[in-house]
Amino acid sequence: MEQSHSVCESLVRQRDEAKREAERLRTSFRDVERTLGTRERAHRHRVKGLEEQVCTACCGNRLVFFQLILLHFTATMTEWLEV
Repeated sequence: MEQSHSVCESLVRQRDEAKREAERLRTSFRDVERTLGTRERAHRHRVKGLEEQVCTACCGNRLVFFQLILLHFTATMTEWLEV
């Protein structure tokens, strides 16, 4: 009887320990996800800023020129498809 009670207590302790470990891992995982999300947002923000710098620094007039070429190409393709 005493031995059975001891085994039962041991199993309860192991279960409780496993529950605590699972909760600790869930909390850790949430923290990692939050950190990763923050880093991804910061990275996207940085890339956007760099893209704007590049466009402003060296693409000014060329960007407008390429947009006009693309617009003309799109209009031409639309005309061809309608024929």
